[in-house]
Order: sequence, then C-alpha cells, then structure tokens
Amino acid sequence: MPHSPLLFPFVPIPIPPQFNDGIVVNKLGRNYDPFIKPSSADAPATIELKRVLVNNANNVLRTYLFRFREKKGYASIGGDAAEIFRWVDLVLLQLTLEMPRESGTKALYDLVDSGVDCFDEAERLLMDAGRYYVLSRLYQQRGMTEWVLETWVKMIDGTWADEEFKHGEERMRDYLIKCRDVALMFRYAMWLVRRNPEAGVQVPPKQPFFAFLFVYNEGGSCE
Repeated sequence: MPHSPLLFPFVPIPIPPQFNDGIVVNKLGRNYDPFIKPSSADAPATIELKRVLVNNANNVLRTYLFRFREKKGYASIGGDAAEIFRWVDLVLLQLTLEMPRESGTKALYDLVDSGVDCFDEAERLLMDAGRYYVLSRLYQQRGMTEWVLETWVKMIDGTWADEEFKHGEERMRDYLIKCRDVALMFRYAMWLVRRNPEAGVQVPPKQPFFAFLFVYNEGGSCE
C-alpha cells in the first residue's frame, strides 16, 4: 500500500475497515470487563451500547470528512492533497454505503454526483454492494455514456436488479434523445425499439442514413 498521510492526528488514512468498531470495543472492554461476566463482548447491554456508540462515531467521522472535503483545491493542504482526498472520498463512500438506504441514499447520490477521486475503488464498492443505479451515476458524472447505457440495459433486462432504478425504458429514451454520439444513440435506440417500440421510436435519428436504418428496423431486428 502506498504511503498515506495523516488526515488529522487521531485518524490514519487509509482508515481500515471497522476502525471505529475497534476503538469502541477496546473502550468497552477497558471500562466494563471488570464488572460484566463473561465479558462486555457478550452481554446484551454492552452489545447494544456498542451499536449505538459505533453508529455515533461513524456519524461524527462522516460529518467531519464531508466538511474536510470542502477544502479541495486549497493550497494549504500541501503536496499530498491528491492522495489525501482520494482516501477521504473512499472512506466517505464506505461510511455512506453502510448507512440504511432510507437515510443514506441522498447522501450517496450527492457524494457520487459531486465527483469522487477514488473512481476505481468506488466502481468496485458499488458493484459489490449491488448499487448499480448509483454506479450508473458514477459513470454519468465522468461522461462515460456507453457505460451508463450498458449499466441501464443490465438493470432493465433484470441482469442487475436494483430497486432504485425506476422507469428505466423511459429514462433511456430521454438520455438517448440528448446523446451526441450518433453510433451509441443508434445502437441503444435499436435495443430500446426491440424492448419497447413505443419508447424506442421516440428517439429521433440524428443522421439521414441512420434515419433510414431506424425506420427500416422499427420493431424488427437490426442484425
């Protein structure tokens, strides 16, 4: 692992998984093990206390990192800025993915839509978590049109299930209407026509030759 600077004195970057868990467990053991049998790790009261403390610690760390992230571009961060913010974004992404969907989804969208400096790791984490719609937003933020469309195809056809992605065929239609890449527009418009002719034929061909092919293949095969 490459050299990683300290974000601030008490939290090393990279933060290992379960960083806050380890701190909380150590503190609980030190404070309660002399009085609880068999140990603080097994007693129902301290198990619940650990859950609350870890959740609070994660919230504090997440809030701090979101605020620290606002310093991107500041000269005062120093020469390690790129590496620091790569780890800041990675840890924030991990912490946000651990939140319940009902409370964490907006924060996750905001983080990804703002652009993260840990693209490769973010792609892997979102894939592993099954957050395919957020993955498509990651691609969209980077201007990776083909990857956006291919991700949507997999969600629409059920290869990748994600309840967050709704009205997929209509979304694809609207996205293709704005697509500037004629070849991509044609390829995925043809896929959409075969899948949903009503939505697919609403994508206007942008070149005369493609317009001919589009009409010729309407509702049929483009093979």
